[in-house]
Amino acid sequence: MRILVVDDHEFVRKGICAVLASENTYTICGEAVDGQDAIEKAQSLRPDIVVMDISMPRLNGLQATREIRRLVPEAEVVIVSQHESAEMVRQAMKAGARGFVVKSAVSSKLLSTIERIRHQEEFVELLPVESTSELDTQEVLQRSVALEQALRRSGEENQVAERQLRKLVENLEARVSERTQELAQAERKLRELSASLLQTQDEERRRIARELHDGIGQDMAAMKMNLARIARERVTLSAGAGRALDENCQLIEEASQQIRTMSHLLHPPLLDEVGIESALRWYVEGFAERSKIKVRMELTPGFGDELPRDLALSLFRIVQESLTNIHRHSGSPTATIRVERSPSEIVLRVEDEGHGISAEQREKIYSGEGGVGFRGMQERVRQFGGRLDIESSQRGTRVTVVVPFPMSEPIGPLEHSDPDEKPRGEKTTSEALTVLCIDDDATGLSTRKMLLESAGYHVIEARSGAEGIELFRSHRVGAVILDYWMTEMKGTAVAFELKRIDPSVPIIVLSGVSDLPGEAVGVIDRWLVKGSHRGEKLLESLNSLMEHRASPT
Repeated sequence: MRILVVDDHEFVRKGICAVLASENTYTICGEAVDGQDAIEKAQSLRPDIVVMDISMPRLNGLQATREIRRLVPEAEVVIVSQHESAEMVRQAMKAGARGFVVKSAVSSKLLSTIERIRHQEEFVELLPVESTSELDTQEVLQRSVALEQALRRSGEENQVAERQLRKLVENLEARVSERTQELAQAERKLRELSASLLQTQDEERRRIARELHDGIGQDMAAMKMNLARIARERVTLSAGAGRALDENCQLIEEASQQIRTMSHLLHPPLLDEVGIESALRWYVEGFAERSKIKVRMELTPGFGDELPRDLALSLFRIVQESLTNIHRHSGSPTATIRVERSPSEIVLRVEDEGHGISAEQREKIYSGEGGVGFRGMQERVRQFGGRLDIESSQRGTRVTVVVPFPMSEPIGPLEHSDPDEKPRGEKTTSEALTVLCIDDDATGLSTRKMLLESAGYHVIEARSGAEGIELFRSHRVGAVILDYWMTEMKGTAVAFELKRIDPSVPIIVLSGVSDLPGEAVGVIDRWLVKGSHRGEKLLESLNSLMEHRASPT
């Protein structure tokens, strides 16, 4: 038999349900909280018996009973109420109820009343409500205590269920928290590994770049020296041998240029010797020439000042990767690079006017499933606590990188109120010391020239050892900076000749190897390893040598 329980008091409903649950033949098909709710559930659930309270909000039990008997005539109604008056019993029967049980007698009378209704008995035995007024005080107290005990038992059962549920939730939350901590720790380790891999990759690029320039590049230079010796005796060669000699010289020159370009792309020397601003300008110029893409670059003056080496390298690599993506995928004829630096952060933007990135591809990029290039960019930004955003449409794509980086002093060009006043540390033309830079690599020469001229030195350049010796003889040179490996003459051989001409002029040699060769002892004043120091180290060495030379002996 299916029973619908209706009462606005939750504990009373639970108590009635507990009484009914003791009989296996009864099934509680639903619960309702007021008369209106009872009508709706009676229509949908079609119960056999409705156990109904009288005093309820929205619609009382008597009104609900009439409506249920009209809409669901097969459902019988048993009224369960606090009211014990004979008049209330008559009104309940008039409304269509088949039984009436006071709440204080629910535990003893409800099941027997429902059982009689189940057997279709015309007479339903109710509590002797007619004699309610004659009940003594003891009987009333007993009924009240019984009801309170039933409600208390129901409340205690609910509390036990609530405690068990709360304990289950607490255990689940603890497991979730533990698992979250494990995932966070795993993510931290993964990021540390990713940062370590990027650092290893950068170091490997730097090492390969040095080997290309100072290993294969120097071997090519030695080959060119040997061919130059042969060329001096070309009068003894046949016409065919002479042409082959010229072709070999040209091939070696082209191969040397390619090796220098590859080594600089792997790790630009400008980044270590001068800084990121010059490195970006050098790379963008070369990229525009190779790709035929017009690139506009806007940099906040001095944005690279005091940047840590790893951060400067990461920003350079992000620009490099972004321009490579534009060239390979966007179809854009132009690109724009903007770098802005404020007191709290550095903002890098790379934009194009290509056909854009699809929404699906952008979603893969943000989820870490995108290309290797974008994942590398994300990892580089993440290790500095920054963020990378991608905006794309059919009109183009913008990659924005924001990296927090506080600075101690304002950046940008210095402003001077006195137009005749020169910046601190800068020499006037008459005071400028002439520095001779000798290197067969045009890029190395240009970087050193920018660095030295920014410090107020006057720079003259030579592309070979022989040219450097001639300039040394014809100019009043205060210091010499030269490369160790050069075409036709090694740097130590050039230094030896310069010292023979004027032993008082200090000489700094730049090399890809750290060990000072034996022939350099007593000839070279400073031996600096390329790429191991920033440009400031070269200036410090030069200034130190000049101060020592100027001090009285």
